[in-house]
Amino acid sequence: MRFSELSLIARDAGLDYSPEKASLRGELRGFKTNVCDNGTSYIVTIFVKISLKREGEVSSFVNSLAESLPKNTVNSQSSGYDYLRIVLERNNLMQENLELLIEFLEKLAAFLDENEFEKTEVNEKALPVLPESKPAVKKKKRRLKSSFDRYSVRGIIGAFIGAAACMFIVGLFVNVDSSTIGYQIWSWLCGAAVCLIILVDYYFLAKKFDIAGIVSCSAFSFLSLSLGTFMAVIHTLSQLMAADTGNALTLGEMLTDLGGYLGQYPSVGEMWLELLLKNFFLGAIASALFYNWYFSRHKGEMFIGENDGTEQENK
Repeated sequence: MRFSELSLIARDAGLDYSPEKASLRGELRGFKTNVCDNGTSYIVTIFVKISLKREGEVSSFVNSLAESLPKNTVNSQSSGYDYLRIVLERNNLMQENLELLIEFLEKLAAFLDENEFEKTEVNEKALPVLPESKPAVKKKKRRLKSSFDRYSVRGIIGAFIGAAACMFIVGLFVNVDSSTIGYQIWSWLCGAAVCLIILVDYYFLAKKFDIAGIVSCSAFSFLSLSLGTFMAVIHTLSQLMAADTGNALTLGEMLTDLGGYLGQYPSVGEMWLELLLKNFFLGAIASALFYNWYFSRHKGEMFIGENDGTEQENK
């Protein structure tokens, strides 16, 4: 069943509307008439015999009717042995302009009748064939796939090991000193490198990515960068104190008066915050790019349709 605005003018036009064919059918001035809506055009078919010598007469009259319609409404006209066909631009004859279509049909039928053109019977083969109406495909609602299993546990363990290793590497090998080349490089690359290592470690053992992977990797990345940067600050202060005083302080001694030591080296405290913000920013970008790359190639691992309970088997 199809809907067409032709149904709105059936009574005024004196024709019957067929929802199955999206068309008007009936007689105008005794001429069997069909007006079909194919979605882009209104196809008018009037069953009348038009001899070759009178084709020009009919064509001229149709062109004169076109002048009272919106511009470019008449797309084409043709005739066969027992019918006349006129294709009209559908968009030009919608809503309030439907009255123009009624007037067009009435004037055309009156012209054919008054000029004594011969009426013919309906030829079904001459009627336009509409494409079959396809039912609207209901899109399945997508929802997150909760596929926590033993592979997820293995992935979490791998991510934890990677996070712990990255924390100690950052804490022991990054000097929070803007005068060193290492700091300048790591201040931009550290966050991205740490997050990518943790993500790869999760995937290496889990052989997939899921909600557990995203949550655990995000949490481990945050902790690894935060604690690693804190350790780097402690390590840097310890080195600076040893260089200035010749006395290396233990971790416990550093923590008991951390504020005081940062007061002696305020640049370290400022760079601590700068390094941490850079790490979080670059880490978030690297993670987003990784997820976009991964899930664009493994679309079935993150979402499933509402009615699709099929889970993809883990490799």
